[in-house]
Amino acid sequence: MKQENHPVRYSTEISDSAERALQRAIILSSVSNLNGKEVEWLDIEIPVDYSGKPRGKSIDLIGKDADGKYVLCEVKFRKKSSDNDTPEEAAKQLKRYHELIKENYEKIHGHKENGKAVDWEEVASDRTRLVVAANNSYWENWDEKSINGWKFDTSNVELYSIAVDEFEFEKQKGIEKKYTPNMPSEAKTWSLIEK
Repeated sequence: MKQENHPVRYSTEISDSAERALQRAIILSSVSNLNGKEVEWLDIEIPVDYSGKPRGKSIDLIGKDADGKYVLCEVKFRKKSSDNDTPEEAAKQLKRYHELIKENYEKIHGHKENGKAVDWEEVASDRTRLVVAANNSYWENWDEKSINGWKFDTSNVELYSIAVDEFEFEKQKGIEKKYTPNMPSEAKTWSLIEK
């Protein structure tokens, strides 16, 4: 039997200085500009998997653009010393999450205590924009690999680069155990990756 989700409050004070830090910085900045369209970020880490697992599948970010379309965003962050999912894997994951929302939108309850209201029936529609967003280092890594023969299928998914240095959040964290990540002002406008 599929279970309903009941999102809880998310923490803005974290120890991570990579993907989770970028995600928190985005939600805390409230608004980003994606290819000329402003997106207001509404919530993060919304479970879409009803298997009963304590850490199931969840949407990294959900927002709404100036045209009233919902935006589901999968966030990626790469430091030079690490590898991540390919853009194709990230796009497939995001498409699968959207399919899970279509199947289960009636079970997705509201939002987290510090999130904003979401119309899940509308999110389940085909009007919803699917976005993979990552720091420049992530795209540079996969750009280099695609030049050497890698090919990616990311159809129906928009790809964006965020001007965040791979060390940005380490610098913000400093020697503290926990900190609240902030989005650099130049990173609020995202660059569309041409496919």
